[in-house]
Amino acid sequence: MNHCRAFIDESGDFGLSKGASRYVIMAAIFLENLRRIEKVPNRVRRIELGNRATKNNIELSFHSESDSIRKHLLEDVSRIDDLHIGIIILDKSRIDSRRHSQRESAYLLMCKRLVEEIVRFERIRGSFEITFHRSPFHRSVTQALRGSMFNSILSEYRRMRWIPPKISMQMRSSEGCNGLIVTDFIAGSAYRKYSSDDPQYYEIIKDAICFEKEWR
Repeated sequence: MNHCRAFIDESGDFGLSKGASRYVIMAAIFLENLRRIEKVPNRVRRIELGNRATKNNIELSFHSESDSIRKHLLEDVSRIDDLHIGIIILDKSRIDSRRHSQRESAYLLMCKRLVEEIVRFERIRGSFEITFHRSPFHRSVTQALRGSMFNSILSEYRRMRWIPPKISMQMRSSEGCNGLIVTDFIAGSAYRKYSSDDPQYYEIIKDAICFEKEWR
């Protein structure tokens, strides 16, 4: 792939309290041409919400939408030929709580693993642009994330003895970013599979998943 655009989002929380989620899902979508993915949320809004979404100003979110909207968006995504999905799973019941007590580190390491897997899968040559959903932690984590990702990508290219691509990163909210909206639905689908034993949404997009690995 000459040029890669990746969007990364998580579902679940990094807490250890009684009410915290057992799983955290870190998901990425990555592709070369953004045009088709940009159209999907707009089309779903128009068809499913009608006049309420004439300006595409209603933010879609997997956890708050109807079954119809979830399936419609995921089915549209599943028909995009060059779209790939990567998933990293954290099962907090299977790791030492002392290790996971550093929640910011767990977040950074899961992002790192996800980006490294994308690099191995695609071996991008021209440019690699990554958009993260805004961090669930303090702003200092945002700065650490940027440095950590740059170092991880460059190290992986050195290991493969490839010339690294031009790398750019940003962190933003999903409002006005259709790539992050789609990634939210992907992460939500995987989260439902693991947390609720409900694979109905996951099944729609499973053929586009190029890697799915547990982080420990």
